[in-house]
Amino acid sequence: MATPTPPTERTRIERPIVVVPTYNEAENVGRLVPQILAQDNRLSVLVVDDNSPDGTADVVRQLPEYGNRVHLLFREKKAGLGQAYIAGFRWVLEHTDHDAVFEMDADFSHDPAALPQFLREISVNDLVLGSRYLNGITVVNWPLSRLILSVGPTSTPARSPACRSATAPVASSVSGARCSRRCPWTASRATATASRSR
Repeated sequence: MATPTPPTERTRIERPIVVVPTYNEAENVGRLVPQILAQDNRLSVLVVDDNSPDGTADVVRQLPEYGNRVHLLFREKKAGLGQAYIAGFRWVLEHTDHDAVFEMDADFSHDPAALPQFLREISVNDLVLGSRYLNGITVVNWPLSRLILSVGPTSTPARSPACRSATAPVASSVSGARCSRRCPWTASRATATASRSR
C-alpha cells in the first residue's frame, strides 16, 4: 500500500458552526451550547429543534448568545435525526458564510472538549471523523444494544487520541461526530446523512 501524502495546510477556518439536532433536550441544551462556545471564540451553534414538547427551543432562545453565536432552526414536527442534519446544513449553506460545519448530538455522547482538536485537524483536512471508542468505551447511560449498533462491524483501531481524517481507520462508522469544510459538502448537499434516524 502506498504511503499517504502528508496533509498540507489549507485555508484557515474562520467561521465554524456546530449543528445540534434536538428533540426533548431541554435539560441538556442549556449546558451543552455554552460548553461548545467556550472551546473557541470562532465557534457558533445552530440548534435544529423538532418542536420539542419539553420546551427545548425556549431554552435556546433564552441563552445569552442567542441571535449572535447561537441560532435556532425550528421545525414544526419531528422528522428524524438525518433530516434534521440535512435541514441544518441547508440553512447554513443558504443563509450564512460559515466555512466549516460540525455535527454534534445533544446528549453529551460527543464531548465538546474534543472540538479544539477537530479544529486543528480540519486545518489540514477536508473531513474529520470522531469516535467514541478510540480509548475504550467512554459513553455513559447507553443500553448495550445501542453500544453494539454504534461500534458496529466496521470498527477498527484508529491512530489518534480523539479524531482522525477520513483516510485513517475508523473506530465508529456511525459516531455522528464529524467536521467538514464547506466545499466538499456543498456539492453533495450532505444528503448522505439521510440514512441516519433517531
